[in-house]
Amino acid sequence: MGDVANRYSTSHRFISINPPNPLTPMTSEDVVEWLNWLDEVTYVSDQWASWLQRTCDQAKVMSNKRKGLFVRPDGTKVNLSNVEWEDFKKKVDQESMHLRKTEVLILRRADAWDQKAKPKEQMIPGK
Repeated sequence: MGDVANRYSTSHRFISINPPNPLTPMTSEDVVEWLNWLDEVTYVSDQWASWLQRTCDQAKVMSNKRKGLFVRPDGTKVNLSNVEWEDFKKKVDQESMHLRKTEVLILRRADAWDQKAKPKEQMIPGK
């Protein structure tokens, strides 16, 4: 998860920069910026999908430990303390906050690109 959070905070240039101006026509430079934005969104989506899978896998292991069902290869049972369980939940909550922030940025930017791509005569009120 650290990689995703780090990339979120340091290199989401195309997700976090100012949105395109929807009142101006789409230019070739805009298309390049839009494609770069799509590439970044694709990368971030892939990273978050991997994080979700790892988190689900960890949650299954943690749940089994909590229930006393996790057994090491040597046959010893592993139990999870309340502190370890609360730490795990806190960590997941903090990491998922990045997902929620990213989702909002992506949805806002997607709407801005959608508005920019519309023919300008459709955007005139009353038409």
